[in-house]
Amino acid sequence: MRFSQLRHILVFVFIFIVFVAVSATAQHTVGLLKHDGTGQGGYTIFGPRATPYTILIDEYGRVVHTWVDSSMTWGGAPYLLENGDLLRNEGGANRLLKYDWDGNVIWDWSDPDPSYGMHHDIAPMPNGNVLILVRDYRPIAEAIADGKDTVGIPDDTIWAEMVLEIQQTGPTSGDIVWRWTCYDHLIQDFDATKNNFGVVEDHPELMDFNYGALSKDWLHANGLDYNPDLDQIMISNRRTSELWIVDHSTTTAEAATNSGGNSGMGGNILYRWGNPAAYRAGDSTDMTMDGQHDTQWIKPGLPGAGNILAFSNGRNWGFSTGVEAISTVDVNGNYPLPGPGVAHEPAAPVWTYSTTPPEDYFATAQSGIQRLPNGNTILTHAPNGEFREVTPAGEIVWQYQSPLFTGGSTVQGAVVDAATTFKTFRYQADYPGLAGKVLVGDSVLEINPVSIKGATTVPAIPAADDAQIAFTASITADVGLTSASLYVDTGDGFNMYPLVDGLALP
Repeated sequence: MRFSQLRHILVFVFIFIVFVAVSATAQHTVGLLKHDGTGQGGYTIFGPRATPYTILIDEYGRVVHTWVDSSMTWGGAPYLLENGDLLRNEGGANRLLKYDWDGNVIWDWSDPDPSYGMHHDIAPMPNGNVLILVRDYRPIAEAIADGKDTVGIPDDTIWAEMVLEIQQTGPTSGDIVWRWTCYDHLIQDFDATKNNFGVVEDHPELMDFNYGALSKDWLHANGLDYNPDLDQIMISNRRTSELWIVDHSTTTAEAATNSGGNSGMGGNILYRWGNPAAYRAGDSTDMTMDGQHDTQWIKPGLPGAGNILAFSNGRNWGFSTGVEAISTVDVNGNYPLPGPGVAHEPAAPVWTYSTTPPEDYFATAQSGIQRLPNGNTILTHAPNGEFREVTPAGEIVWQYQSPLFTGGSTVQGAVVDAATTFKTFRYQADYPGLAGKVLVGDSVLEINPVSIKGATTVPAIPAADDAQIAFTASITADVGLTSASLYVDTGDGFNMYPLVDGLALP
């Protein structure tokens, strides 16, 4: 191989595997599916549902660290904290868990209060506390008194959505230091003799108690994010296809009212986006999200910082999209309240990711999204356990398919039956939580992977003025090998060269 400006060879060979049969060829199905060298790089963490594992892989799909907890049966998204600890929630068991780097449980908190139950997402805070999503169980009689039309709801409770802030006080203990529930911010025009009666379209800061699913789980919140600069919380509601932003600067007492806090609005909804029909300011044609997950603010320092990012599952549309929107927040953290029947801006996202045709990408449940420093975006297809990094133009530059499922791992080339992976996070090499950690990937998760041994170059350390170098590697696999590629960094980006046994490359 000859390169006029050769800097160094990236010692990694990306292999395409197939099962060779008489009539058909099965493609590479699990593990690293694509790595064109132009992505952001870094380390990706994920925790397949119904498995005991939380896994950190490098950009080549190699495992660099694993946490194992055999008591984990449901498992929410894993958050690697800046001190290197791992935070996860076990929603089905109403548990909040923290592990050190070596996998030791250093916090296992459960709230015994039977009137609510932890579920879905959590949000670590800079002060070390944790925000959690909680179902606020209310008796059906109370809901009727507060204006709920219960016709068609065959349940004895109604679930409202609550956010609690938990402060760790010991290895198994914690205090609730702040509380907000949407049940304190309702409006209804169903029954003038009941509580919360009013004109729905005049109050976008309140939630219409009779909008949403005909179910006790009428809102189904599934995402939580915290913005420390604004001291605000973002909540994703799947069954109303919208996000809410509420003020966290309030006291718990103020959060139950419509006054107090930086906004002066108490616990009322400051801003909502995704479905104006939820507050009588539009119809289904005005929806910008559909059954979404993982609504969040893009973090400071990243392209689009401060904008809203969400994974729109498209449960009614039949296809999924990634969306980015610019909210109406001002420099003081306030949002203009629209007039009666007027929707919050913007009317459309500023960026959308979709495939062609759109139906080729459809995640019916869960899933996640994250903006990266280079402007690319990672999306998690939760039901399939598939992660992809896409450019602003929608090009896939990195793709990984988790091989893990409840019973173990998948054989390379086999049909994928991966465990649901709620969402993933990509951490850069300079992330404080990775400082001082040994991050050497020496294995992959799939069964029967390709093995690359003894990769060498001559000369051993190529110089910029070397006219030619030789690359030698022993490649073995338990399946038929049809092609291999070498990625080379020539100083101005990666180039891919097909490897041909025994032949020189240009």
